[in-house]
Amino acid sequence: MKNTSRALAVAAVAALPVRAAAAQLPAGTTPPTAEVLAARIDSVVKADLLPRGFPSVSIAVTRGGRPLLERAWGVADVATGRKAEPTTTYNIGSMAKQFTAALVLKLVERGRLSLTDPVGRHLKGLPPEWNAITIEQLLNHTSGLARDFATGRPETDVVPGDSLVAMAARDTLVTKPGTTFAYSNTGYMLLGVLVEKVHGRPYGVVLRDEIARPLGLTSLGWCESVARNRAATGYLRSSDGRAAPRGATHASQDIGASAICATASDIATWNQALHGGRVLSAASYAAMTTPRGAATGRYGFGLVPRKAPWGAPAIVHDGEDSGFSSHNAWFPAESLSVTLLYNALPRLEASMADFVGLIALGGSPRPIAPMPRIELPVAATQGAGRPPLVGAYELAAGRLFIVTFEDGSLYVTPTGGARQPLVLQSGTTYTLGGPQSTTTVTFRVDASGVVTGFVARSNGVDRELRKIR
Repeated sequence: MKNTSRALAVAAVAALPVRAAAAQLPAGTTPPTAEVLAARIDSVVKADLLPRGFPSVSIAVTRGGRPLLERAWGVADVATGRKAEPTTTYNIGSMAKQFTAALVLKLVERGRLSLTDPVGRHLKGLPPEWNAITIEQLLNHTSGLARDFATGRPETDVVPGDSLVAMAARDTLVTKPGTTFAYSNTGYMLLGVLVEKVHGRPYGVVLRDEIARPLGLTSLGWCESVARNRAATGYLRSSDGRAAPRGATHASQDIGASAICATASDIATWNQALHGGRVLSAASYAAMTTPRGAATGRYGFGLVPRKAPWGAPAIVHDGEDSGFSSHNAWFPAESLSVTLLYNALPRLEASMADFVGLIALGGSPRPIAPMPRIELPVAATQGAGRPPLVGAYELAAGRLFIVTFEDGSLYVTPTGGARQPLVLQSGTTYTLGGPQSTTTVTFRVDASGVVTGFVARSNGVDRELRKIR
């Protein structure tokens, strides 16, 4: 790959606006030794990450291709107490989109696809208004497709690609293709199925043959193929620092958009290979890392180019899926790779790849915001009736629903949302919003009479919330 082409791609990234306010690195800042870096990150993990309900985190930091940190903290499986190791694999969530994008671009390089091809030329059974969506519009989330689609199948079911396409095709376009940036997992599902169709092989096999084996990424693969004794278990974390198991979704249902598992160190190796010119041609790499059209300033192909807090270029993508979350970043000016993999949802809102990257360069990031305190409105919890049901219920960290008892009636208020009444139906089951509502809330009470949570049912889908206060 020509160095001038790659330099132009880096220059395009550098021109993007800064999204996070922070000072430039002071002149003369010296990167810490590997030992000092390890000690600083160890302190952050133990003080700010594990106490927030992440059972484990695996971190890899490299600079100029040299490993600076490869370490894991915590437990890969809470039930067995199995420790997390650097060799533990995690579902990388939407970080997988860059692998799908790279596979598509490889097909473009071989002349088997074009970025301007309408997807209807390669996939059958699409609604007429979808047929003209181009492959580029799928890659940069300007297709007009909905963010997600419902399969109507249990999460553990194996669902073939053709069936996924048929399920997604029941939805209508949200916007006119090519006019608006709107993140779409549906679009990347279509790309994943497209990769299978063109190659005539399963996605996981293509990933292995085109990327994992050539680059020596021994842990990287379709999540269903990962050995259970090497894989972390996924969880939902809550604001009180606890974690509850989160059942896995079969990889077939997340094709193209997620469903790839790997170690943090293999993602670091991938970062070096992709951004070092060992995966794609200069033209393909420039397309992948240069937002254009309606995605200008927002998204490339499977990657988000932006500025680092210290003003240098950064190319990033985070991920969340099936009880896992991740942060991943490449800082081209410093040849710095930072990867964090967690076995819990939701991910930390702070950009931890920036945080760790700044430490690795010798900077001092702003402290991570303390864990929020959960306050119940005392005046709304008193009185005769059903006060045991009153409290804070959590779907995942930060997604709280407060149940209150006011003027003889129960209400539930989501964080940042409007209060709605709970109308008794029978036993511990209530309808949400009014007696004719089809959304129900059923409180869980254990054998000793303690309320442990509730199940919200809407459109046939159950959501389990745990009472945390």
